[in-house]
Amino acid sequence: GFSVDYVLHLGHMYTEIFEHNRNATRDEAVKHSLMMMGITVLAGAMTTFGAGVFMLLCQLTFFGKMAILITLTIAFAFAYSL
Repeated sequence: GFSVDYVLHLGHMYTEIFEHNRNATRDEAVKHSLMMMGITVLAGAMTTFGAGVFMLLCQLTFFGKMAILITLTIAFAFAYSL
């Protein structure tokens, strides 16, 4: 879900600029996308990644494995979305 969520948010903002300015360049669209939604995506990734890091300290095997899954999913999803 997260790997799709980040890309969709940034992609939506990327295409939104063309509704207002049909002559916008791709560079302008990327800047608009990152200015409008970049902080929100970053904040969401940081909070979820942080929760996963705290779960790494758990002694129960399930929570340790879940923490690895969460942190790696968030890290790869955020990196891929940018």
